[in-house]
Amino acid sequence: MAVPWYRSDADVFNLFKVCMALTETPELKVDACPECQFTSCLCANEAKTFEWNMTATRLDNTVSEEFPLMLPADVLEGSDQATFSVIGYQHQLLYKNDDGSYSAFGKSDNQGNTWLTVFVARSFGQASSYIYISQDHVHNALLWLQKHQLPSGCFRSVGKLFNNDLKGGVDDMISLTAYITVALVALHLEKNDTMLDNALH
Repeated sequence: MAVPWYRSDADVFNLFKVCMALTETPELKVDACPECQFTSCLCANEAKTFEWNMTATRLDNTVSEEFPLMLPADVLEGSDQATFSVIGYQHQLLYKNDDGSYSAFGKSDNQGNTWLTVFVARSFGQASSYIYISQDHVHNALLWLQKHQLPSGCFRSVGKLFNNDLKGGVDDMISLTAYITVALVALHLEKNDTMLDNALH
């Protein structure tokens, strides 16, 4: 089977105070193309666009990480089992609206849903410890939520939600506000953040 190659370009910024050079990775074979800029030194506060041809040298580069599994003391020996699955977060963006909110059918819906929007924002915040996630997605979701915060600090429920499990069987304003507040705390917002302070109040 032929291994495909493709041309890639990248805008590189050097935010360090020293000059640096690009280095290669063992997973990719990088070749300079005749009209491309490939090797160059990038000095402090400089930015350049680099172009090159890349060919994958191997598939399934493996990443591993250990997670502790806490089991009850009285668990039946041999019956313990854990399942772990990972989805690239790009799929979740299919449900994003232009205003930063999320809904069951994305842009097909008239408006975003409060419960789904805070769920996605918190999920992205947690996942960003393991994969790259643009913080703009979290920031835009929080801005949308802030527009639906009442003067009392509570949040108004907006949009349709077809999965009631996400709400834990409740649908009142206090429960929604508590759910959002927990998410805001988990996102490590600044202590003087207006939205968080109002929600806690």
